Amino acid sequence: MKLSAIKTDLAKAEQGVWIDNIPDMGELRLKVRPVGNPDYRRVYGQLVDATPRHLKRGGIISDQQTKSDISARTLADTVLLDWDGLEGEDGKPLKYDPVLAKQLLLNPEYGALRDAVAWAGNVASEETTGTAEANAGN
Repeated sequence: MKLSAIKTDLAKAEQGVWIDNIPDMGELRLKVRPVGNPDYRRVYGQLVDATPRHLKRGGIISDQQTKSDISARTLADTVLLDWDGLEGEDGKPLKYDPVLAKQLLLNPEYGALRDAVAWAGNVASEETTGTAEANAGN
């Protein structure tokens, strides 16, 4: 395997990439940074460390709601940068707003959006490394 196949394009990863064709999300496009980026790891670690001991077992969070909240906060703060194709109930496009994004991602009723952001962040991880190119050549 060539080193270029596993090298991360840090500048592209930091700026984020537009991801479309998100399963079951129609025309929605998301601009995201890769899941697992340095800020993601830092924020995730801080949130886990701040989690009360009674919600952890052996250092691992055992409470599903707490896991979900940590995931949503980390995605909102370090992965999702913008969106296109998301509309309000009035049919008008919703302008991206980090505060609104966090509210939506933390709301269990919008779990599909949280899943879409996580999916897009994972795709961005592939697109910012040589992995996507290497796989296309196989």
